[in-house]
Amino acid sequence: MGLFKPAWMGKNEARAMRALDKVCDDETLFQIATECPHASVQLRAASKIQNRLVRLDVASTSRYVPLKVRKAALEGATERELCDVAKCGPHPNVGDIRLEAVRMMSDEALLAEVAATVHDDGGQDASVRAAALGKVGDRELLVGLMDQYRDIYLGKVKRGPYEGGGDPVIKEAVVNAYERVERPPFEWSMLVQSEKASRNIMHDLDDMAFPEDRDRILAILSTAAFGKPLKQKAASLLPDDDPALDERCCPHCGTVGSVRSRSSCSDYWGDSIGWYECSVCDQDDPGGTKRKDEDFSITLRELRDM
Repeated sequence: MGLFKPAWMGKNEARAMRALDKVCDDETLFQIATECPHASVQLRAASKIQNRLVRLDVASTSRYVPLKVRKAALEGATERELCDVAKCGPHPNVGDIRLEAVRMMSDEALLAEVAATVHDDGGQDASVRAAALGKVGDRELLVGLMDQYRDIYLGKVKRGPYEGGGDPVIKEAVVNAYERVERPPFEWSMLVQSEKASRNIMHDLDDMAFPEDRDRILAILSTAAFGKPLKQKAASLLPDDDPALDERCCPHCGTVGSVRSRSSCSDYWGDSIGWYECSVCDQDDPGGTKRKDEDFSITLRELRDM
């Protein structure tokens, strides 16, 4: 720009607006829309741009541009163009327009594409993906997304083949999507572990058989979130000689390996006080048949036959 700024960069807003009236080339209009210090001038400049790609550049620029200017640049955008903006690389200045693009979209296939787009920024990307996922209702599209969500987000901290921890925004979106699907796949039920998931897995067990579904059966038995009835039904599918039935569990909730020895400070006579309790349901002998200092766990075989 040399030593002198163009009139549209000056402090006088009225003069900047008059200077804008003389501009018709998209390159300069882009500069005004993204660099002018007056929001009203930026807004009008964005609206004057004719080239659709230049308008999208205004909407998704990493420069600080007011949201209303970015939205004006998106007027008349196609679903594909909105999708491209929603997927643009994360930057602190583009979070709001990415979400706005998702709100403007209606094509579920493209929304699923946004939901499947991965960047490394964490929070902003999770919010955009969750918003897109929330607008997808097609069962096939939702089921197709689940493997990616499990591996990338919920699989970051793995405790077992179907368990994990991840971004809470994504977790909530996945649970909400799960609730919209009728008879979702077994893997999705294992991922969500909600009340509906328990009911669905109870139905899934009707179609399972040993030995082809042994891994799935063991996954159910090792999941603390599922209650005793579900685990009893799962254990009933294992043959008597299966070593998994020798695993010890809590007789109250059925969780494997949850009954553990506990101890506290010494009593009045200097002796250590110890007892057994379930780390999942907090029971210290649900059946009331043993002293609290005795291991009250039972085998999965015993649980099955209760």
